[in-house]
Amino acid sequence: MNHKSAIEIVGVKGRQLRIDLGQKQEELAGNAGISLSTLKAFESGKSISVANLVKTLAQLDCLDAFEQIIPDVAPNPLDLIKLEGKTRQRVRSLWLTISQRFSTKLVVSPPFIGTPPKDAPEPKQA
Repeated sequence: MNHKSAIEIVGVKGRQLRIDLGQKQEELAGNAGISLSTLKAFESGKSISVANLVKTLAQLDCLDAFEQIIPDVAPNPLDLIKLEGKTRQRVRSLWLTISQRFSTKLVVSPPFIGTPPKDAPEPKQA
């Protein structure tokens, strides 16, 4: 399935749900706070913004299903040990990770993995 067919399927299902709930397009658009043309575009399988999709799904009472689109990712057990209860905030560059992990034993010059970022600490020499 490609993204275009997925958008069409969601639009068709949204339209059918609206009809099953007995709502007119004008009612749903007004209650959701979106324009009628946006709702018509959605139901005809055209792309709309995520914000408008969420507003529409909320009015169709199926926002809970929206949360299942992107599953939770199980953390790496080794990362859990390193973080000690903290939440990971970003992905570090390979250079920073290697230089921090081996900062006391690093003997090789930085170009072995590419040029370090400007804010990278200087590696300590053994």
